[in-house]
Amino acid sequence: MLVVAHIGYTVGGAWAAQRGVLRRPIDFRLVAFMSLLPDILDRALYVFAIPDAQGGRLIAHTLLFNLALIAMLAATRRGLWMYGLASLGHLLLDADGLAPSHVLWPFLGVDLANIGIVGGGGAAGSYSVQLADHIRHVLSSYSNASLRAMLLDAGGLLALAGFALGEGLYRPTTLRRFLATGMSGLGKRPSHVSPCYEGQTEERAGPRSVLTS
Repeated sequence: MLVVAHIGYTVGGAWAAQRGVLRRPIDFRLVAFMSLLPDILDRALYVFAIPDAQGGRLIAHTLLFNLALIAMLAATRRGLWMYGLASLGHLLLDADGLAPSHVLWPFLGVDLANIGIVGGGGAAGSYSVQLADHIRHVLSSYSNASLRAMLLDAGGLLALAGFALGEGLYRPTTLRRFLATGMSGLGKRPSHVSPCYEGQTEERAGPRSVLTS
């Protein structure tokens, strides 16, 4: 699943972009969550909803899903679309295990088999048996991690360490502020500037989370 790698590289990339060209407040908690969104959705579908699914990479691991997500976020609120890039970037780290027919579904064929759903392929037995089988399959992806996965997670851990050190999250007061707002030191802004959303006003000064704006 590359949890540390997905979070680490995505948060590190967003932090670098903020310090370079973006220059706007970012809720890094939301960045971290969105970097895992394809796995969260597809594994939930695999375990609980689709008995014919062959694994934990389904519709949310397609380009179509992620472009639709970005469009939906853009329509919801100005500036929110950029968090969809964290979900889209998830596909880059998973590219080694995804066929082009999966990523580009349904453009290379509408067959659900392209995204790992094969009719009649579910485990035999009751729902509880299928549930247990799917949970074991998901857990095995952690216990049988490849060398590549371990190296990617190690790199993600280094990226998170660099972010934490660069933002001074080893200081209790800074860490508490970050956990409460999700914003880095660069996220401190004048009271009239709202996080991540241009052209909006804020009622009071001080950092606020994008999730509560």
